[in-house]
Amino acid sequence: MAPVQTPITSSDRKIHRVVLISDPNYFKNGISLAREIASRQLNEFSYQRDNKIRYATPLSITKFISYSREIGILDEDLRCTESKDDIKHMDNFQSWLKNQVMVFLETNSASLENIKAATLSLFSDTPYTLPTPVKVHEALKTSISLSSFRMSLKIISALSPKALKFSSRKLVILPDIIKG
Repeated sequence: MAPVQTPITSSDRKIHRVVLISDPNYFKNGISLAREIASRQLNEFSYQRDNKIRYATPLSITKFISYSREIGILDEDLRCTESKDDIKHMDNFQSWLKNQVMVFLETNSASLENIKAATLSLFSDTPYTLPTPVKVHEALKTSISLSSFRMSLKIISALSPKALKFSSRKLVILPDIIKG
């Protein structure tokens, strides 16, 4: 299966890079791993500002490391929970990442079915409530942090666009395009 064509700076590609570089024999904590990734000035962690290419700070990179631990693709020692040989190719990694995110959401009462129900509920509120990720997160009453919930939604929408789709830059979840 061919990998989903996501931009080089998308979350799945950043997490892939984090997972491939992580090594508990070399990095004793997430900060040391983030510093190493930042020092490499990788394309996945680049952005453009003022017509110059800039790179993410270690602090920004630690968010991807923490998320990777939270969803169970890295353990507390920064060890990948899957064989790196099995996920070094992007298509295998994306499939594994998508599955891990889905399990993470389901385990924390935020399955796609629950997201759809919360979205429909917000649409039926009086007065009408726009189902932004913040409002859906509040409606779900999940223990997942808002930032991890957003990251999970971005990953699912990128890797499984028929299951979940965002509309516009301001994220709005539409009920007719959420499929469980």
